Amino acid sequence: MRRRLVSLPLSIVNAWANLPLVYLFSFLFSSPYTGFAIMVLILVLTSLLGTILVFVFLIIPGIDLPTAAHVCRYIFFLQPNYAFSQSLSERSRSPVQCQTSRSSGIENTFASNELSLTRPGIGVPVLYLFFEGIVYFLLVFLVQYRFFIPIQDDRALAESTPIDEDADVAAEREAVMSPDFDDTSSIVVAKNLTKQYRKAAQPAVDHLTFSIPRGECFGLLGLNGARKTTTFKILTGDLTMFAGTSYIEGLNIRSDLHRVQRLVGYCPQFDSLIERLTGREYLTCIARLRGYVPSSISVVVQKIIDRLDLNEYADRTCGTYSGGNERKLSTAVALVGDPSVVFLDEPTPGMDPKARRFLWDCLVDVLKEGRSIVLTSHSMKECEALCTRLGILVNGRFKCLASIQHLKNRFGGGFSLTVIVGEAMTDNVQAPNTATSTVAIIIRLHSKKVSWCEVD
Repeated sequence: MRRRLVSLPLSIVNAWANLPLVYLFSFLFSSPYTGFAIMVLILVLTSLLGTILVFVFLIIPGIDLPTAAHVCRYIFFLQPNYAFSQSLSERSRSPVQCQTSRSSGIENTFASNELSLTRPGIGVPVLYLFFEGIVYFLLVFLVQYRFFIPIQDDRALAESTPIDEDADVAAEREAVMSPDFDDTSSIVVAKNLTKQYRKAAQPAVDHLTFSIPRGECFGLLGLNGARKTTTFKILTGDLTMFAGTSYIEGLNIRSDLHRVQRLVGYCPQFDSLIERLTGREYLTCIARLRGYVPSSISVVVQKIIDRLDLNEYADRTCGTYSGGNERKLSTAVALVGDPSVVFLDEPTPGMDPKARRFLWDCLVDVLKEGRSIVLTSHSMKECEALCTRLGILVNGRFKCLASIQHLKNRFGGGFSLTVIVGEAMTDNVQAPNTATSTVAIIIRLHSKKVSWCEVD
Protein backbone atom coordinates (compact mmCIF):
# COMPACT_ATOMS: atom_id res chain seq x y z
CA MET A 1 0.00 0.00 0.00
CA ARG A 2 2.87 2.30 0.89
CA ARG A 3 4.52 1.80 -2.49
CA ARG A 4 1.31 2.52 -4.35
CA LEU A 5 0.94 5.80 -2.47
CA VAL A 6 4.51 6.75 -3.39
CA SER A 7 3.93 6.02 -7.10
CA LEU A 8 1.12 8.57 -7.32
CA PRO A 9 3.26 11.61 -6.33
CA LEU A 10 5.99 10.38 -8.68
CA SER A 11 3.52 10.31 -11.57
CA ILE A 12 2.32 13.82 -10.70
CA VAL A 13 5.88 15.19 -10.63
CA ASN A 14 6.60 13.42 -13.93
CA ALA A 15 3.56 15.07 -15.55
CA TRP A 16 4.64 18.43 -14.05
CA ALA A 17 7.94 18.18 -15.96
CA ASN A 18 6.74 16.47 -19.16
CA LEU A 19 3.73 18.62 -20.06
CA PRO A 20 5.58 21.94 -20.53
CA LEU A 21 8.42 20.16 -22.35
CA VAL A 22 6.04 18.64 -24.91
CA TYR A 23 4.23 21.98 -25.22
CA LEU A 24 7.54 23.67 -26.08
CA PHE A 25 8.24 21.15 -28.84
CA SER A 26 4.73 21.66 -30.25
CA PHE A 27 5.82 25.03 -31.64
CA LEU A 28 8.20 23.21 -34.01
CA PHE A 29 5.52 21.22 -35.84
CA SER A 30 2.71 22.34 -38.12
CA SER A 31 0.96 18.93 -38.18
CA PRO A 32 -0.25 17.48 -34.85
CA TYR A 33 0.10 13.91 -36.14
CA THR A 34 3.71 14.42 -37.18
CA GLY A 35 4.52 16.18 -33.92
CA PHE A 36 2.95 13.40 -31.83
CA ALA A 37 4.83 10.64 -33.64
CA ILE A 38 8.19 12.40 -33.48
CA MET A 39 7.81 13.40 -29.82
CA VAL A 40 6.90 9.85 -28.75
CA LEU A 41 9.92 8.56 -30.65
CA ILE A 42 12.26 11.14 -29.10
CA LEU A 43 11.05 10.68 -25.52
CA VAL A 44 11.11 6.88 -25.65
CA LEU A 45 14.46 6.58 -27.42
CA THR A 46 16.29 9.09 -25.22
CA SER A 47 15.02 7.41 -22.07
CA LEU A 48 15.86 3.92 -23.35
CA LEU A 49 19.27 4.84 -24.75
CA GLY A 50 20.19 6.67 -21.55
CA THR A 51 19.34 3.64 -19.44
CA ILE A 52 21.29 1.27 -21.73
CA LEU A 53 24.34 3.56 -21.87
CA VAL A 54 24.59 3.96 -18.11
CA PHE A 55 24.11 0.20 -17.61
CA VAL A 56 26.88 -0.60 -20.13
CA PHE A 57 29.28 1.79 -18.40
CA LEU A 58 28.63 0.06 -15.09
CA ILE A 59 29.12 -3.54 -16.23
CA ILE A 60 32.21 -3.08 -18.41
CA PRO A 61 35.36 -3.15 -16.34
CA GLY A 62 37.72 -0.31 -16.93
CA ILE A 63 39.22 2.85 -15.54
CA ASP A 64 36.81 5.73 -14.85
CA LEU A 65 33.84 3.94 -16.42
CA PRO A 66 31.77 4.10 -13.20
CA THR A 67 32.59 7.80 -13.03
CA ALA A 68 31.46 8.26 -16.63
CA ALA A 69 28.24 6.38 -15.87
CA HIS A 70 27.65 8.64 -12.88
CA VAL A 71 28.14 11.78 -15.01
CA CYS A 72 25.93 10.48 -17.85
CA ARG A 73 23.24 9.63 -15.34
CA TYR A 74 23.00 13.24 -14.18
CA ILE A 75 23.02 14.50 -17.78
CA PHE A 76 20.19 12.17 -18.81
CA PHE A 77 18.17 13.35 -15.81
CA LEU A 78 17.41 16.45 -17.92
CA GLN A 79 14.99 14.21 -19.85
CA PRO A 80 11.94 13.83 -17.58
CA ASN A 81 11.09 10.28 -18.73
CA TYR A 82 14.57 9.07 -17.84
CA ALA A 83 14.42 10.71 -14.43
CA PHE A 84 11.00 9.15 -13.82
CA SER A 85 12.17 5.66 -14.82
CA GLN A 86 15.24 5.98 -12.58
CA SER A 87 13.11 7.10 -9.65
CA LEU A 88 10.98 3.96 -10.03
CA SER A 89 14.12 1.85 -10.29
CA GLU A 90 15.71 3.41 -7.19
CA ARG A 91 12.50 3.05 -5.21
CA SER A 92 12.37 -0.66 -5.95
CA ARG A 93 15.97 -1.02 -4.67
CA SER A 94 15.50 0.94 -1.41
CA PRO A 95 15.34 -1.15 1.79
CA VAL A 96 11.92 -1.27 3.38
CA GLN A 97 11.49 -1.81 7.06
CA CYS A 98 8.20 -3.20 8.23
CA GLN A 99 6.87 -3.06 11.75
CA THR A 100 3.63 -4.70 12.63
CA SER A 101 1.78 -3.96 15.83
CA ARG A 102 -0.17 -7.03 16.80
CA SER A 103 -2.13 -5.16 19.45
CA SER A 104 -3.63 -2.66 16.99
CA GLY A 105 -3.59 -4.91 13.96
CA ILE A 106 -2.30 -1.99 11.87
CA GLU A 107 0.66 -2.46 9.52
CA ASN A 108 3.10 0.44 9.56
CA THR A 109 5.20 0.17 6.41
CA PHE A 110 7.72 2.86 5.58
CA ALA A 111 10.87 3.36 3.57
CA SER A 112 13.44 5.24 5.58
CA ASN A 113 15.60 6.41 2.69
CA GLU A 114 13.26 6.73 -0.31
CA LEU A 115 13.79 10.50 -0.51
CA SER A 116 17.49 10.27 0.15
CA LEU A 117 19.85 12.17 -2.13
CA THR A 118 22.22 9.19 -2.15
CA ARG A 119 21.70 5.85 -3.79
CA PRO A 120 19.51 3.95 -3.29
CA GLY A 121 16.97 6.76 -3.06
CA ILE A 122 14.66 8.81 -5.28
CA GLY A 123 15.65 12.24 -4.00
CA VAL A 124 17.87 13.26 -6.94
CA PRO A 125 15.49 12.32 -9.79
CA VAL A 126 12.52 13.87 -7.96
CA LEU A 127 14.44 17.14 -7.51
CA TYR A 128 15.36 17.10 -11.19
CA LEU A 129 11.73 16.59 -12.19
CA PHE A 130 10.52 19.37 -9.91
CA PHE A 131 13.01 21.98 -11.11
CA GLU A 132 12.68 20.91 -14.76
CA GLY A 133 8.95 21.60 -14.53
CA ILE A 134 9.66 25.11 -13.24
CA VAL A 135 12.21 25.84 -15.99
CA TYR A 136 10.06 24.43 -18.80
CA PHE A 137 6.98 26.30 -17.62
CA LEU A 138 9.01 29.51 -17.56
CA LEU A 139 10.16 28.89 -21.14
CA VAL A 140 6.57 28.21 -22.21
CA PHE A 141 5.50 31.49 -20.64
CA LEU A 142 8.23 33.41 -22.48
CA VAL A 143 7.44 31.76 -25.84
CA GLN A 144 3.69 32.20 -25.44
CA TYR A 145 4.05 35.91 -24.81
CA ARG A 146 6.49 36.39 -27.74
CA PHE A 147 9.42 37.31 -25.52
CA PHE A 148 11.91 35.92 -28.08
CA ILE A 149 10.27 37.58 -31.11
CA PRO A 150 11.48 41.10 -31.92
CA ILE A 151 8.79 43.66 -32.70
CA GLN A 152 9.53 45.81 -35.72
CA ASP A 153 8.88 49.52 -35.60
CA ASP A 154 5.60 50.22 -37.41
CA ARG A 155 6.60 53.78 -38.27
CA ALA A 156 9.62 52.59 -40.24
CA LEU A 157 7.52 49.98 -41.98
CA ALA A 158 4.84 52.51 -42.93
CA GLU A 159 7.34 54.37 -45.06
CA SER A 160 7.87 51.32 -47.32
CA THR A 161 4.72 51.32 -49.43
CA PRO A 162 4.38 48.50 -51.99
CA ILE A 163 4.99 49.61 -55.55
CA ASP A 164 2.42 49.28 -58.36
CA GLU A 165 -0.47 49.35 -55.93
CA ASP A 166 -4.04 49.62 -57.20
CA ALA A 167 -5.69 53.03 -56.81
CA ASP A 168 -8.49 51.72 -54.55
CA VAL A 169 -6.00 49.82 -52.37
CA ALA A 170 -3.79 52.91 -52.12
CA ALA A 171 -6.80 55.05 -51.16
CA GLU A 172 -7.71 52.58 -48.37
CA ARG A 173 -4.12 52.60 -47.13
CA GLU A 174 -3.98 56.37 -47.12
CA ALA A 175 -7.24 56.61 -45.16
CA VAL A 176 -6.23 54.02 -42.53
CA MET A 177 -2.67 55.31 -42.10
CA SER A 178 -3.82 58.92 -41.83
CA PRO A 179 -3.07 60.60 -38.46
CA ASP A 180 -6.73 61.59 -38.24
CA PHE A 181 -7.94 57.98 -38.45
CA ASP A 182 -9.46 56.69 -35.21
CA ASP A 183 -8.50 53.05 -34.51
CA THR A 184 -11.63 52.61 -32.39
CA SER A 185 -14.00 53.72 -35.18
CA SER A 186 -13.91 50.27 -36.83
CA ILE A 187 -14.14 46.79 -35.38
CA VAL A 188 -11.10 45.53 -37.32
CA VAL A 189 -8.16 47.70 -38.33
CA ALA A 190 -5.03 46.30 -39.97
CA LYS A 191 -2.00 48.46 -40.61
CA ASN A 192 0.81 47.13 -42.80
CA LEU A 193 0.09 43.56 -41.77
CA THR A 194 3.15 41.54 -42.81
CA LYS A 195 4.22 37.94 -42.33
CA GLN A 196 7.68 36.86 -43.43
CA TYR A 197 8.83 33.26 -43.09
CA ARG A 198 12.46 32.33 -42.76
CA LYS A 199 14.30 31.53 -45.98
CA ALA A 200 11.37 32.90 -48.00
CA ALA A 201 12.16 35.30 -50.82
CA GLN A 202 8.87 37.19 -50.54
CA PRO A 203 6.54 37.92 -47.61
CA ALA A 204 3.61 35.55 -47.20
CA VAL A 205 1.41 38.49 -46.24
CA ASP A 206 2.60 41.77 -47.71
CA HIS A 207 1.61 45.12 -46.15
CA LEU A 208 -2.15 44.53 -45.86
CA THR A 209 -3.91 47.68 -44.74
CA PHE A 210 -7.68 47.92 -44.35
CA SER A 211 -10.48 48.63 -41.89
CA ILE A 212 -13.83 46.94 -41.32
CA PRO A 213 -16.60 49.06 -39.77
CA ARG A 214 -19.33 47.67 -37.58
CA GLY A 215 -22.04 45.71 -39.37
CA GLU A 216 -19.99 45.03 -42.50
CA CYS A 217 -19.22 41.71 -44.15
CA PHE A 218 -15.75 41.93 -45.66
CA GLY A 219 -14.81 39.28 -48.21
CA LEU A 220 -11.37 37.91 -49.01
CA LEU A 221 -11.35 36.32 -52.44
CA GLY A 222 -8.43 34.52 -54.01
CA LEU A 223 -7.03 31.29 -55.39
CA ASN A 224 -5.46 28.59 -53.25
CA GLY A 225 -2.20 29.91 -51.85
CA ALA A 226 -3.32 33.54 -51.89
CA ARG A 227 -2.66 33.64 -48.09
CA LYS A 228 -6.28 34.10 -47.01
CA THR A 229 -5.98 31.58 -44.17
CA THR A 230 -2.62 33.02 -43.10
CA THR A 231 -4.22 36.45 -42.81
CA PHE A 232 -6.98 34.97 -40.65
CA LYS A 233 -4.48 33.25 -38.37
CA ILE A 234 -2.64 36.53 -37.86
CA LEU A 235 -5.83 38.46 -37.07
CA THR A 236 -6.94 35.81 -34.56
CA GLY A 237 -3.53 35.60 -32.86
CA ASP A 238 -2.75 32.07 -34.03
CA LEU A 239 0.30 33.32 -35.95
CA THR A 240 2.66 36.10 -34.94
CA MET A 241 2.89 38.96 -37.40
CA PHE A 242 6.36 39.84 -38.62
CA ALA A 243 5.59 43.55 -38.76
CA GLY A 244 2.67 45.92 -38.65
CA THR A 245 -0.19 45.83 -36.19
CA SER A 246 -3.89 45.17 -35.97
CA TYR A 247 -6.71 46.32 -33.72
CA ILE A 248 -9.95 44.58 -32.73
CA GLU A 249 -12.44 46.95 -31.09
CA GLY A 250 -9.53 49.33 -30.46
CA LEU A 251 -7.42 46.65 -28.69
CA ASN A 252 -3.94 46.00 -30.03
CA ILE A 253 -3.34 42.35 -30.94
CA ARG A 254 0.30 42.62 -29.91
CA SER A 255 -0.30 43.81 -26.36
CA ASP A 256 -3.90 42.69 -25.61
CA LEU A 257 -4.11 39.33 -27.35
CA HIS A 258 -6.11 37.57 -24.64
CA ARG A 259 -8.67 40.37 -24.46
CA VAL A 260 -8.85 40.44 -28.27
CA GLN A 261 -9.55 36.71 -28.51
CA ARG A 262 -12.60 37.12 -26.27
CA LEU A 263 -14.11 39.36 -28.94
CA VAL A 264 -13.40 37.02 -31.85
CA GLY A 265 -15.22 34.00 -33.25
CA TYR A 266 -13.32 31.79 -35.66
CA CYS A 267 -14.43 29.04 -38.04
CA PRO A 268 -11.24 27.41 -39.40
CA GLN A 269 -10.86 26.10 -42.90
CA PHE A 270 -10.59 22.51 -41.64
CA ASP A 271 -13.00 21.35 -38.95
CA SER A 272 -11.41 20.87 -35.52
CA LEU A 273 -14.22 18.89 -33.91
CA ILE A 274 -13.97 16.20 -31.24
CA GLU A 275 -15.46 13.18 -32.96
CA ARG A 276 -16.65 11.38 -29.81
CA LEU A 277 -18.64 14.32 -28.50
CA THR A 278 -22.11 15.15 -29.69
CA GLY A 279 -22.76 18.54 -31.24
CA ARG A 280 -24.58 19.66 -28.08
CA GLU A 281 -21.75 18.52 -25.81
CA TYR A 282 -19.17 20.25 -27.99
CA LEU A 283 -21.09 23.53 -27.99
CA THR A 284 -21.49 23.20 -24.20
CA CYS A 285 -17.69 22.92 -23.84
CA ILE A 286 -17.20 26.01 -25.98
CA ALA A 287 -19.81 27.93 -23.96
CA ARG A 288 -17.98 27.02 -20.73
CA LEU A 289 -14.72 28.26 -22.23
CA ARG A 290 -16.49 31.47 -23.23
CA GLY A 291 -17.32 32.05 -19.55
CA TYR A 292 -21.08 31.59 -19.52
CA VAL A 293 -22.79 31.02 -16.18
CA PRO A 294 -23.52 27.26 -15.85
CA SER A 295 -27.25 27.88 -15.38
CA SER A 296 -27.51 29.68 -18.73
CA ILE A 297 -25.35 27.36 -20.85
CA SER A 298 -28.16 25.03 -21.92
CA VAL A 299 -30.26 27.99 -23.08
CA VAL A 300 -27.37 29.50 -25.04
CA VAL A 301 -26.49 26.18 -26.67
CA GLN A 302 -30.08 25.50 -27.68
CA LYS A 303 -30.35 28.97 -29.16
CA ILE A 304 -27.28 28.34 -31.34
CA ILE A 305 -28.60 24.93 -32.38
CA ASP A 306 -31.94 26.45 -33.41
CA ARG A 307 -30.23 29.26 -35.29
CA LEU A 308 -28.11 26.88 -37.39
CA ASP A 309 -30.89 24.27 -37.76
CA LEU A 310 -28.92 21.48 -36.05
CA ASN A 311 -31.71 20.01 -33.91
CA GLU A 312 -31.81 16.77 -35.89
CA TYR A 313 -28.07 16.17 -35.41
CA ALA A 314 -27.40 17.87 -32.07
CA ASP A 315 -27.35 14.63 -30.06
CA ARG A 316 -25.30 12.64 -32.56
CA THR A 317 -21.53 12.32 -32.26
CA CYS A 318 -19.55 14.69 -34.45
CA GLY A 319 -17.76 11.77 -36.10
CA THR A 320 -21.02 10.77 -37.82
CA TYR A 321 -21.67 14.23 -39.33
CA SER A 322 -21.55 14.86 -43.05
CA GLY A 323 -19.19 17.47 -44.41
CA GLY A 324 -21.93 20.09 -44.65
CA ASN A 325 -23.12 19.53 -41.06
CA GLU A 326 -19.53 19.72 -39.82
CA ARG A 327 -19.20 23.15 -41.44
CA LYS A 328 -22.49 24.24 -39.88
CA LEU A 329 -21.31 23.11 -36.44
CA SER A 330 -17.97 24.89 -36.90
CA THR A 331 -19.86 28.05 -37.81
CA ALA A 332 -22.06 27.57 -34.73
CA VAL A 333 -18.91 27.36 -32.58
CA ALA A 334 -17.72 30.67 -34.05
CA LEU A 335 -21.01 32.33 -33.07
CA VAL A 336 -20.98 31.19 -29.42
CA GLY A 337 -20.49 34.15 -27.12
CA ASP A 338 -21.83 36.79 -29.52
CA PRO A 339 -18.35 37.89 -30.67
CA SER A 340 -17.88 41.35 -32.12
CA VAL A 341 -16.25 39.98 -35.26
CA VAL A 342 -16.61 36.52 -36.78
CA PHE A 343 -13.88 35.09 -39.03
CA LEU A 344 -15.26 32.44 -41.39
CA ASP A 345 -12.71 30.59 -43.48
CA GLU A 346 -14.69 29.03 -46.34
CA PRO A 347 -17.76 28.09 -44.26
CA THR A 348 -19.93 26.55 -47.01
CA PRO A 349 -17.92 23.83 -48.87
CA GLY A 350 -19.76 20.52 -48.74
CA MET A 351 -23.17 22.10 -48.21
CA ASP A 352 -26.11 21.54 -50.50
CA PRO A 353 -27.70 24.68 -52.06
CA LYS A 354 -30.54 24.77 -49.51
CA ALA A 355 -28.20 24.56 -46.50
CA ARG A 356 -25.89 27.12 -48.07
CA ARG A 357 -28.73 29.59 -48.58
CA PHE A 358 -29.93 28.97 -45.00
CA LEU A 359 -26.46 29.73 -43.64
CA TRP A 360 -26.31 32.93 -45.69
CA ASP A 361 -29.58 34.07 -44.10
CA CYS A 362 -28.16 33.34 -40.64
CA LEU A 363 -25.07 35.41 -41.37
CA VAL A 364 -27.20 38.28 -42.63
CA ASP A 365 -29.03 38.23 -39.27
CA VAL A 366 -25.65 38.40 -37.52
CA LEU A 367 -24.77 41.52 -39.53
CA LYS A 368 -28.10 43.11 -38.61
CA GLU A 369 -27.17 42.68 -34.93
CA GLY A 370 -24.27 45.11 -35.44
CA ARG A 371 -21.47 42.55 -35.60
CA SER A 372 -18.95 42.22 -38.41
CA ILE A 373 -17.95 39.23 -40.51
CA VAL A 374 -14.73 38.53 -42.37
CA LEU A 375 -15.31 35.83 -44.96
CA THR A 376 -13.05 33.90 -47.30
CA SER A 377 -14.53 32.09 -50.25
CA HIS A 378 -13.88 30.80 -53.75
CA SER A 379 -17.45 31.60 -54.77
CA MET A 380 -18.19 35.00 -56.25
CA LYS A 381 -21.88 34.24 -55.85
CA GLU A 382 -21.43 33.82 -52.11
CA CYS A 383 -19.54 37.09 -51.87
CA GLU A 384 -22.28 38.88 -53.80
CA ALA A 385 -24.91 37.51 -51.40
CA LEU A 386 -23.09 38.51 -48.21
CA CYS A 387 -20.19 40.91 -48.67
CA THR A 388 -20.41 44.68 -48.53
CA ARG A 389 -16.83 45.04 -49.70
CA LEU A 390 -14.43 42.66 -51.35
CA GLY A 391 -10.67 42.38 -51.42
CA ILE A 392 -8.92 40.11 -53.91
CA LEU A 393 -5.64 38.65 -52.66
CA VAL A 394 -2.80 37.48 -54.85
CA ASN A 395 0.39 36.23 -53.15
CA GLY A 396 -0.49 38.00 -49.93
CA ARG A 397 -1.18 41.40 -51.51
CA PHE A 398 -4.40 43.21 -52.30
CA LYS A 399 -4.89 43.58 -56.04
CA CYS A 400 -8.18 45.39 -55.61
CA LEU A 401 -10.36 46.48 -52.69
CA ALA A 402 -13.80 48.05 -53.04
CA SER A 403 -17.50 47.30 -53.14
CA ILE A 404 -18.63 44.55 -55.48
CA GLN A 405 -20.53 46.94 -57.75
CA HIS A 406 -17.49 49.21 -58.01
CA LEU A 407 -15.31 46.25 -58.98
CA LYS A 408 -17.84 45.16 -61.60
CA ASN A 409 -18.01 48.64 -63.11
CA ARG A 410 -14.25 48.98 -63.17
CA PHE A 411 -13.13 45.51 -64.21
CA GLY A 412 -16.27 43.94 -65.64
CA GLY A 413 -16.12 45.45 -69.12
CA GLY A 414 -15.43 43.39 -72.25
CA PHE A 415 -17.08 40.79 -74.44
CA SER A 416 -19.14 37.80 -73.47
CA LEU A 417 -18.20 34.85 -75.69
CA THR A 418 -20.55 31.92 -76.32
CA VAL A 419 -19.17 28.87 -78.11
CA ILE A 420 -21.48 26.13 -79.43
CA VAL A 421 -19.65 22.90 -80.25
CA GLY A 422 -21.19 20.96 -83.13
CA GLU A 423 -20.39 20.11 -86.72
CA ALA A 424 -17.35 21.52 -88.46
CA MET A 425 -17.58 25.11 -89.67
CA THR A 426 -18.32 25.31 -93.37
CA ASP A 427 -16.45 27.58 -95.73
CA ASN A 428 -19.54 29.63 -96.64
CA VAL A 429 -20.13 30.77 -93.02
CA GLN A 430 -19.25 34.44 -92.89
CA ALA A 431 -18.52 36.20 -89.58
CA PRO A 432 -20.58 39.36 -89.14
CA ASN A 433 -17.60 41.58 -88.30
CA THR A 434 -13.86 41.65 -87.82
CA ALA A 435 -14.02 40.99 -84.07
CA THR A 436 -15.93 37.73 -84.48
CA SER A 437 -13.65 36.71 -87.34
CA THR A 438 -10.66 37.01 -85.05
CA VAL A 439 -12.41 35.04 -82.31
CA ALA A 440 -13.47 32.34 -84.76
CA ILE A 441 -9.90 31.95 -85.96
CA ILE A 442 -8.54 31.68 -82.41
CA ILE A 443 -11.08 29.07 -81.40
CA ARG A 444 -10.63 27.12 -84.61
CA LEU A 445 -6.97 26.71 -83.72
CA HIS A 446 -8.04 24.84 -80.58
CA SER A 447 -10.94 22.83 -81.96
CA LYS A 448 -11.96 21.76 -85.45
CA LYS A 449 -15.66 21.44 -84.51
CA VAL A 450 -16.90 25.00 -84.12
CA SER A 451 -20.18 25.97 -85.71
CA TRP A 452 -20.59 29.61 -84.65
CA CYS A 453 -19.30 32.27 -82.30
CA GLU A 454 -21.36 35.10 -80.88
CA VAL A 455 -20.03 38.28 -79.36
CA ASP A 456 -22.46 40.45 -77.42
